[in-house]
Amino acid sequence: MEKDPTFQKRELIHEDKQFLRLLLNFVGGQSRIKRWREPGEEPFINSEELYSKRETVMEHVGGMSLVASMIFDKAESEEDRSITDLDFRKIIRNIVVHDSEEILTGDIQGKTAVDRANEEKARDIVLGEAMKVSVGDHIRETLTSYQSKDRPEDRFTKAIDELQGILYIIYTRTFDKQRPNFRETKAYEYSGEFKTLRRIIDLAINLCERSNLVDLQAPEMRVEGFE
Repeated sequence: MEKDPTFQKRELIHEDKQFLRLLLNFVGGQSRIKRWREPGEEPFINSEELYSKRETVMEHVGGMSLVASMIFDKAESEEDRSITDLDFRKIIRNIVVHDSEEILTGDIQGKTAVDRANEEKARDIVLGEAMKVSVGDHIRETLTSYQSKDRPEDRFTKAIDELQGILYIIYTRTFDKQRPNFRETKAYEYSGEFKTLRRIIDLAINLCERSNLVDLQAPEMRVEGFE
């Protein structure tokens, strides 16, 4: 006997909420400051540490890799071939190099034409260094392809980049710093190709828009209606 379509949809929504909660706790937990604590000291990261934390390029790359891997696992369980047919190795390569210029420039919010020109210069410097070794051609090819967004793997990577940023806003509770137009970005447009990813991005954006559902005091992520 087949399940009622309405029941199946409710089941999927519930599963998506649990998956997003897992993403928030797992990815957010991996972003916590790793340091030794003295005996008797509070074992959880405190709110001041959490809210003031800034990502390094490596943390961003690691977070994106984790999100991409978990989205792939979910897509496999749903037999979503729009994702499982992608070349995961190409995606990881994209993730590794996609913000290569930020090694020198840092992450700039509200970029100006001057900022973008400086990023181009920084990218050339990084690529120049990469070309001194045998894998340099692969790095240049990967970065050129990612910037063109011609391959589905490039567009998937950009959408994962957006999702990881949204997760970071939710986990650090920095809702005052969020952009109000997530659904107007190219990354959101690209996510439309990938059914499972689009659903999770939509759910994360909805949570950003209803930040009153997030427990701002809990060390772990608690969301009303996501339990």
